[in-house]
Amino acid sequence: DDFTIASGSADSSARIWDLRMPNQQLLSLNGHRFAVRRVKFSPFSPSQLLTCSYDLTVALWDMTAALQQGPQQMQRPCV
Repeated sequence: DDFTIASGSADSSARIWDLRMPNQQLLSLNGHRFAVRRVKFSPFSPSQLLTCSYDLTVALWDMTAALQQGPQQMQRPCV
C-alpha cells in the first residue's frame, strides 16, 4: 500500500514501517549476517520483500501472515 515502506539496516536487519505510525516498526526481518544493503518490494505481490546484504546473500521474505498478526520479528526468509 501507499503507507508501507521497508528499510535496510547496518545491524543486519530489514524493517517494515507504516508511515502513519513512524515511531513503531511493523516487522523486523532478521536473517542476514551483515548489513542489509538493498530492499525491494515485489511489484506482483506487495507482501513479498527481497533483501540483499553485504554477507553476499539475497533473501525473499513473505510477510502475509506476519503483517496480519501485528508487530513482531521474522527470523528466516522464504528462500
